[in-house]
Amino acid sequence: RLRVCYRRRYLALQAALEGHGWHPAAVCGGMFMWLELDAIDTQSLAAEALRCGVAVVPGEAFYPANMSARSALRLNFTHCNELAIEQAVSRLAVAIETLQRQDAG
Repeated sequence: RLRVCYRRRYLALQAALEGHGWHPAAVCGGMFMWLELDAIDTQSLAAEALRCGVAVVPGEAFYPANMSARSALRLNFTHCNELAIEQAVSRLAVAIETLQRQDAG
């Protein structure tokens, strides 16, 4: 029963991300999805996302110091229901747009 619940949430996160034009890495197991973004500092993004009401984990926290993962995010899909996942992805989109405007301006 838990696996069915997690699968629904996984699919909800995947669909929400794809709805914003992002292409998350497929997951074969676990409770997290990886999202690679174009040239964005995910440390700054994590701080902005938190201000927008969503928590994300910068990918570089999971790599050795000599490997670069500055544009990767690790996203959990097991904690929230499907509606909350959609809202979280919308908030993440706002955070990304905010950073992009700051970088452009």
